[in-house]
Amino acid sequence: MPDGWTLEAYVQPGGWVSNVFLLKYGARLGSSLTLRERRLGAEFLKLATGRRFTPQAVADCITAGLATQQRNPDVYGPDRPLSQWATPAGLPYKARCGVAGAGPLGVWAGWRQQ
Repeated sequence: MPDGWTLEAYVQPGGWVSNVFLLKYGARLGSSLTLRERRLGAEFLKLATGRRFTPQAVADCITAGLATQQRNPDVYGPDRPLSQWATPAGLPYKARCGVAGAGPLGVWAGWRQQ
């Protein structure tokens, strides 16, 4: 894991993972991700979900989050998720991103996402 990044996982009873996060705590307000970090975010989401994510999709999500944050500083990310789907068991999953300010900069995936 690169310096400054934290991997978090929420594990439910029975051992299944409900949410995973790749977060960069301490990022400055208004900061974005480098190309290397966008690649890391896309690969993390792919490994965590089995779905394909591109560095450009991660960049677009962060850019949308920063634009949303300009209008409302209490917003953590864009209104629309990077992706949403249902698991074979019918659980609604989403992949999202967040910008520094109301929370840490990063990407995550899981169920019970707003």
